[in-house]
Amino acid sequence: MSQPPRPLLPTLAVRSKLDAALRENLRILAERTDSDALRHRIQAVLDGTASLRDLARTPEFGQLMEPLVADGARRLAALTPEQRADLERQAERAYEI
Repeated sequence: MSQPPRPLLPTLAVRSKLDAALRENLRILAERTDSDALRHRIQAVLDGTASLRDLARTPEFGQLMEPLVADGARRLAALTPEQRADLERQAERAYEI
């Protein structure tokens, strides 16, 4: 009998909307990277044989994420307080948080 999957983060419930979204985002990153090594590392996290922390500590993951995080931070900084509050409400509804 197989074990149920563990959540990617200990604070998330298995099969929660946040866990599902995180898994989907990792799948997208794996599809879009040119690095076979990074693709395999991401798949290991999805398979439960490596942790998200292990992945986050790799230079390849940092190189992939750095421009994406910088762009996201710029976009967030450009929002008005009302836009940020609206975005927060959307996330709470979407992910049931």
